Amino acid sequence: MTYRFLLRCSLLPLAVTAALLAASNAAAEPLRPAPATPPPAAAPAPARDGVRFRGAIGVEGGALVLPDIVTLGYGGASSQVGIQINNLVGVYVVPQLNIVFGQAAGLQLGTAMVVDFTIDDIVSVGAGPEVSIFAALGSNTVAAGAFVGGRLHAAVYPLLDKSANGINRQALAIGMDVRFLTGIGAAAESDQNGQRAGATDFSLAPQLTLTYQAF
Repeated sequence: MTYRFLLRCSLLPLAVTAALLAASNAAAEPLRPAPATPPPAAAPAPARDGVRFRGAIGVEGGALVLPDIVTLGYGGASSQVGIQINNLVGVYVVPQLNIVFGQAAGLQLGTAMVVDFTIDDIVSVGAGPEVSIFAALGSNTVAAGAFVGGRLHAAVYPLLDKSANGINRQALAIGMDVRFLTGIGAAAESDQNGQRAGATDFSLAPQLTLTYQAF
C-alpha cells in the first residue's frame, strides 16, 4: 500500500509537467489560416449572332404556265445552300432539278439566289434573281423554254428548335414561291383537229415547298 502511494506521488509531477508542456506548445503554435475559397468559375460568354452556314433539303411542286399556250406540272427535290449573316438575314442559292409532267414529260433545270429575312422565328420572306430552262415531250405535245427573271419567296415555321448556344436554328418550313420569268417559250400540239403552235416571252411558275432548314 505504501509502495503504491509512493509510486503515484512520483508519477504525478511527471504527468503535470507533460500537460504543461503540451499546453505551452499548443499556445506557441501559430494559427494557420483557413484555405482560401477559389473564386467561382466565370460564366461562358454567350454565343455571338453572326455568319454561319445555311442549308435546306426537301421537296417542291408547282405549275409551269406559258399563258395561252400550255400549262405543265413539275415536282422534285428542293434545296438551299448559302450563309446566314445573322438571325435576320440569309443569302442562299436554290438549285432546281424537277420532273415535268402533264401533256408532256421532261425536265426543268434552274437556279435562283435569294436574300431572305426571318422575322421572329415565325415567318420568312425573300426575293432574288433566277434562271430556268425546260424541255418536255408528249405523244401530241412538244414544249421548251429558256427564261430569266425573279422569285418571290415566303415561308412559315410550324416547328422550330434552337441549339444549345441559342443561335443556330433548325426548322420545318412550309413555303410558297412565285417565279416571274421572261425569255422564250414555245409549244406545239397536234390532234384530230390539226396542228397548233405558239410562243411566248413570259412564264409564271407558282410552287409549294416543304423543307428541313438549318440556319
